[in-house]
Amino acid sequence: MRPVHQARDARQARDAREAVVIADPVLLEQLRHQEVERNRLYLEQARILREIAGPHRISQVVSIESDCPTQSTTQVSSTLRTITIDDGIREQVAVHLRWSFTESQRRIDHARMLYGPLSETAQALYSGRISVDHATVICNAAAKHSLAWQPDADTQQQFIRDCAHLQNRVLPIAVESTVSRTKSAADKALERIDSEGQRERRRSQRLLHDISIIDEGDGRALLLARMGILEAQACAAAIRAHAGSEKFADLCDPQGNALPAGRTRIAALIDLLVGSRSAVAGAGTTLTAQVDLVIDLNTLIGLQEAMGTCTEGNRTPFQVAGSDIRDFLSMVDCDLTLRRLVTDPLRGHLLDLGRTRYTPGAELRRLIQARDITCRFPGCNRSAKGGEIDHAQEWNRGGETSAANLGALCTRHHQLKTHGGWSIVASGANGCCTWRAPHGVTYSVPPNSHAPEPPTPEPPTPEPPAPEPPAPDPPAPDNSDPPF
Repeated sequence: MRPVHQARDARQARDAREAVVIADPVLLEQLRHQEVERNRLYLEQARILREIAGPHRISQVVSIESDCPTQSTTQVSSTLRTITIDDGIREQVAVHLRWSFTESQRRIDHARMLYGPLSETAQALYSGRISVDHATVICNAAAKHSLAWQPDADTQQQFIRDCAHLQNRVLPIAVESTVSRTKSAADKALERIDSEGQRERRRSQRLLHDISIIDEGDGRALLLARMGILEAQACAAAIRAHAGSEKFADLCDPQGNALPAGRTRIAALIDLLVGSRSAVAGAGTTLTAQVDLVIDLNTLIGLQEAMGTCTEGNRTPFQVAGSDIRDFLSMVDCDLTLRRLVTDPLRGHLLDLGRTRYTPGAELRRLIQARDITCRFPGCNRSAKGGEIDHAQEWNRGGETSAANLGALCTRHHQLKTHGGWSIVASGANGCCTWRAPHGVTYSVPPNSHAPEPPTPEPPTPEPPAPEPPAPDPPAPDNSDPPF
């Protein structure tokens, strides 16, 4: 090797060593200490949650003889029905800490596991040998066991033994490896320990396959379809094949540039589902889809910019920019029927039925659903369209069938209000309400606003600066003789 090359290589190696960022060992040790403190705080919260919720899931089964008023009269008929409320304590925790109901149930279940059959995992977490994420993976695996949450003593003992086997297989890997490898080990261990139960679980999970939408912000959303692996592969192959057809060969953006492959596949999916009529003509059927929009008329026709609310079926409503709504309506090649969902009380429609009937009419029901958008329980975002219309003050105790006394509730929270100790102590015609929890604390739910946000006022025009005063005349030169 020539000397010039040796010198160049040595210089490059020196520069590379100087470019390496070396972590401060003291700071790394501080991070490790803080991680251990975080673990112990998590365990302390778990201990409190277990003390609040108890060691086992509780299902409240209530058999009641209900009085069901008829549609058009004040006469009632008695029917016997059974109401089941699973782990109603989760709402009290979620509303007070402003957690989601799913997160509240998950944290309560993990607390029961860590201070129960997964005590070895709790010890490893307390000592800092594993992280909260590792412990969560093990708790999730134990919660999927077919014997988890069974009430009888013999089943619980078997579940405890299986949890011991699970920890023996997974904890050594969690101590030495990453969260993803820990999850892989937990899945394999659970399949080995509870093979028949997991097969039955997979069979039952097929009944829960569905589609859902996740709002990602910036006008984007994920359309998720939960299905079998082979079904998903077949759907993806069909979308790719359609995107590769001649129909999308010349697809471009408004500037004339070819679209990326991913955006072309999205266009193909839209075309297959709701787009070109020719896409379904061969099947001899017509696809009909309905999406409800709550949007100001001026925004819809482009006179102003504001957000609209979009709902489909019983899904959670989403906020959508008016410009995106207009772009979608101009792009999709299908017949759309737009319904004005926010009813104007000044139009003279019957909105207050007083004490003449128990069940609200279609007009009042649509008003309540459009006004509330979601379930009125604190923190619940289930769509009002898929729920029930509830009397804040019970009808059989003098409550009226009016906009002020009616509100949308999902089935679970309707049951909690009727049989789970929750109550509405105030309700307004605009949808606002105040709830009292079983432990006595009250929580207020504000009304939804359907009005567009007022435009941002223009900043005041600054006044021009005052002209600077003219500079004084320079002093006259002193021509006198100096004093020395």
